[in-house]
Amino acid sequence: MPDINANTEHGKLFYDDTCRFCRESIARLRPVLNRYGIKPEPFANGATEPEMRLRWNDGREFGGADAAIFLTGHIWWTRPLRGLAFLPGIRPLAHLIYRQIASRRHCLNGACELPLRKPRVRPSLTMMWTVALILVATVYGTVRVSYPHATPLAVMWALALAQWIVFKVIAWTRPTTTPHWRFFTWVGMDAEAFTAPKATPLPKHGSVWQALGFLVIGALLLGIAAPTAVDHGHLAIGGALTMTGIVVSLHFGIFAMMAKGWNRLGYPVTPIMRAPWLTTGLAEFWGTRWNRAFSDVARIAVFRPLVRRLGTATGTLAGFLVSGVAHELVISVPARAGWGLPTLYFAIQGLGVLVERSLFAKESHPILRRCYAWFLILAPAPLLFHRPFLENVIAPLTHH
Repeated sequence: MPDINANTEHGKLFYDDTCRFCRESIARLRPVLNRYGIKPEPFANGATEPEMRLRWNDGREFGGADAAIFLTGHIWWTRPLRGLAFLPGIRPLAHLIYRQIASRRHCLNGACELPLRKPRVRPSLTMMWTVALILVATVYGTVRVSYPHATPLAVMWALALAQWIVFKVIAWTRPTTTPHWRFFTWVGMDAEAFTAPKATPLPKHGSVWQALGFLVIGALLLGIAAPTAVDHGHLAIGGALTMTGIVVSLHFGIFAMMAKGWNRLGYPVTPIMRAPWLTTGLAEFWGTRWNRAFSDVARIAVFRPLVRRLGTATGTLAGFLVSGVAHELVISVPARAGWGLPTLYFAIQGLGVLVERSLFAKESHPILRRCYAWFLILAPAPLLFHRPFLENVIAPLTHH
């Protein structure tokens, strides 16, 4: 497709000039648009318009994400982006992201200039999870085709990053108010923390010194214990120590210090790990204490919808099975083995939660409840972090 130029006017791009974010964006893009014969014009009443509009001289009109995709095909240095739009799932994802930005455009500079508009079409969870699966599959296929010699560890991190991005988008679209862009610099999914007023009480959790202590412990596991085990031929043990060192260093160390930093700035973010050793039961462990970055999204996008439709027992078990599938993607897929074991682990956890609810009253037998919870968490753990994963993905980190 030949480049268009400014010798003639090829089209008009209508935008909302009541929105500062929109005005500043057009101001930055105006030289490029003018160069290619596209004239930016404000709507007569932009605040009432749900999306930007592109009117081409041949009579065609495009709105929102379609307008952006159309324009990328006419500017030479953006044509690769237009090619991406033809990949499975990318166009629906572009529409979803555009609708969310457009509905919040008056609040993207930290304060709402006008009342927040609700999106015309609220993204359904079914659509979001469909796009999520397509995105993860696309990432995996791209890594395998473009980088056929990529290590299992690289595949794991690529899939984990794709999942994290999907979770961020889901968490960002669910709150009733718009979180600040800083939300995307925090590893957690508690988007409401970035919409809360600065006077909101901050969560009380461990100190920075505690986080530094965990960071040291994780470093010792990674630098001394795991390599020693691998050097003596115990790959599975070395892999287990390496995995433990990664979790302790990241989740209990670095991420905990990040949470304290955001708290110091006035944002009431909750640590990813909320003292799991203090858990009083299995449901509490998975619901509020372990890896809240995952459980926060699972609660709003999996557990609550399934429980509402299937009932408490069936919905809870189905939710844990979905969690198992999500872990298969970052554990069994990179290892190319151990299929079904992470799902079996979470099926056991789901059944364990149902048994816990039927056998133990909420405040009864606290010691027995803790012993029950930790037995079900630790005893089947080799199903989750199975031997092929530890040996093929994790242990090579420390193999000399």
